[in-house]
Formats: sequence, C-alpha cells, structure tokens
Amino acid sequence: MFKRVSKIALGAMVMVMLVSCASNPRPNISDASGKVEIIEHKGTAWGAAQPNWVQTVIEKSSDQKSLGKALGLQGKKIWVLTKKGQNLDFLKTWVDQVDARADIAASINQSVIDIVKGHEFGNQEEMNQELSHVSGRFALASLNGLVRETDWWSRTRQMPEGSEDYVTQYNYMVIYSMDEEMFEKHIRDAYKDVEKKALLEEIVFKLMLSSDVEAK
Repeated sequence: MFKRVSKIALGAMVMVMLVSCASNPRPNISDASGKVEIIEHKGTAWGAAQPNWVQTVIEKSSDQKSLGKALGLQGKKIWVLTKKGQNLDFLKTWVDQVDARADIAASINQSVIDIVKGHEFGNQEEMNQELSHVSGRFALASLNGLVRETDWWSRTRQMPEGSEDYVTQYNYMVIYSMDEEMFEKHIRDAYKDVEKKALLEEIVFKLMLSSDVEAK
C-alpha cells in the first residue's frame, strides 16, 4: 500500500512540475519541498480513472507524434495549455475564453523570434531585417481552424517544509488542435516576407514540432 501511495504521489509531483504559471501570490506547489498529494481530479466524482493521454502529456508534452497517438489526433498540430490557481472555475473561464488563442499566437510569435535569432546570418543587419519581417506577424486571425479538443484538471495539496499548513491548488490543462496542413499554410502566409528560404523552412519545421503553451 505504501509503495502504491508513493507512486501516486510521485506522479502528482511530475504533473505539478509540468503545470506552470501560478495565478495567485501563494507559494507554488512545485517550489515547495513536501510530498504532493492528489486530492481529487476531473473523474473523481464519477469513479473514473485518469485517462492515459494525461500521462502522455505529462511525460511527453513536446512530442507531437506521441500526443497525437494518445489523443487520437494524428495529422493534427497540438497545443497543450496549462494553468494553476485556487479557483477552478476561474481557471477554466480564463484559459478557455480569454487566454487560449492569444497565448497560442503569442507563443508562436516568440518562438519565431527565437528561431530567427538562433539562425546564422552574415551580419547583424541581415538578422535585424529578417526580425522586422517576422515580429508580431502571427495574428489571432491566423488561428482560424483552431479546435478545443479536451481538458483535465486535478486538485493537489502539499505541506511546505517548516509549515504545519497544506498549500492546495488546482492544475488545469487544455488540449487544442488544428489540421497540420492548415497550420502550415497559416505559417507560410504569416511569414511570406521572410527573404531567406532556408530560414522560412526552419520556422515551419520547428513550429510544427512545438506544443507547450503557458497560460499567463
């Protein structure tokens, strides 16, 4: 029984480390040193177990192929949005209705800037010119075809070292997807002004592989 509880606690700790961006000033569970316990999750009230895709997200959140297989979304570009806080209804409303499209677009824009900065150029002027071609180009309108697929939440608690009180929080993750061909078209349309073909292909390739988005 002890081994079983330990495994559950370890699994919870891994998930809490994945879920990020606290929405309140209380201590982050991932930063505390006590044992993490799952108090309840989305399936608790119905006696349902955590679905296998959740574990895949926890272990392989950046692997598009593994995520697609686990979720039955092969041929789709997948994004995993995560947020944590004290009020589950607030998290759902904020991520589903406010954050999702804006955070995905912002994540794509930042990723492209990072890609350009990491690309080899002949000089600084060339890089600055390409940065001007990509900065902020991926707009919300470029996410036409985005589909909300599913979600999962858990409520965990942890007693920080030196404290006699538990810190509790909700961990919320949402899965969004888009047809890969449609997403690639959006990328090429948004960054059509990129002058170096090799850079454009690098942008397309790397954006198709990324999946993690932190809800702010």
